[in-house]
Amino acid sequence: EIMAQMQIRIMDYVRRSLFVVCFVVAAGLAPLDTGGATGRAYGYSEADLERVKNTNACPECDLSGADLSGADLVVADLRSVNLSGASLKGAWMSNAWLTGANLRDADLSDANLEGADLGGADLRGANLTGTILTVVSVEGANFTGAKGLTAEQVSELKKAGAIVDVGVVGGAGDTSGEDSSNISEAITTIRKRGGIEGLSITKGDRKSGEENKEQLLKTKECPGCDLHGVDLHGADLYGDNLFRADLHGANLEGANLQGATLSKVNLVRADLEGADLRGANLSDANLSDAVLNKANLEGADLSNANLAYADLGGANLVRANLSGANLEHVSVRGADMRDAIGLSPAQRSRLKDDGARMD
Repeated sequence: EIMAQMQIRIMDYVRRSLFVVCFVVAAGLAPLDTGGATGRAYGYSEADLERVKNTNACPECDLSGADLSGADLVVADLRSVNLSGASLKGAWMSNAWLTGANLRDADLSDANLEGADLGGADLRGANLTGTILTVVSVEGANFTGAKGLTAEQVSELKKAGAIVDVGVVGGAGDTSGEDSSNISEAITTIRKRGGIEGLSITKGDRKSGEENKEQLLKTKECPGCDLHGVDLHGADLYGDNLFRADLHGANLEGANLQGATLSKVNLVRADLEGADLRGANLSDANLSDAVLNKANLEGADLSNANLAYADLGGANLVRANLSGANLEHVSVRGADMRDAIGLSPAQRSRLKDDGARMD
């Protein structure tokens, strides 16, 4: 009887031990549910997701697998970001900075990438059905295996220096036998943005830069207009509304932009030498590589603006708001930055060492 009781106890111990072992093994093999429906299994962090939503910038962040469908990422700083497998369906990404970004297998269908910088980006296997890709910078970008590109888009991307596998034509969104120009015309229907509801953008609706320039000079209003490369040197644009306009490479030398609305404008490589920008709203604007030497930016709002590699030599930035601005590799020799707002002690010290007047 004693032996029988011992056997029962031993068997019970073995059963409990096996249960523990099985539980540990199962826990080690099973994928952790670290985000459920949010897709955290892809690896993105909630902190990075909140950062890009709140600041419109998150260079080198891990946003793989994140859901950014319909997101407003206009002029966003997303250099070298990991967006592999992410959903960017219908996202508004015009003039975004995506150099070196990983967009492999991302869903960019119906997204607006007009004027975006995709230099060196990886878009292999990405879904580009209905994506607006006009005026994009794609030198060295890899589109191999991307879905939904039309023959016309493939041709334009190749001309611009992108790597494009011809096999992508005929992917999702490309209807064999149809005129590719007809396909590209009905690009997307823009959702409610900035108070504009249900506005349908087609190739036929797009005005040329010169037509938009004429509209601007006549009405002093041209929000969201394509003005890239236009000649506006010496123009009187006092108080004009150019919100979200594309002015990359434009000539604005000596222009009067005092009090103008230039928020979220693309001014990459624009010439603003000697321009009057006193009190102008340049918040979230992209001014990378722009020429701003001797420009008057007194009291201007440059919060969260991208000024990387910009030339601010001899410029007046007295009382300018530089909160959150990207000042990497900016040239400031001879610039007057007294009483500038939003600069950290470290930034002030560096700018002073680089030749700016800080006090």
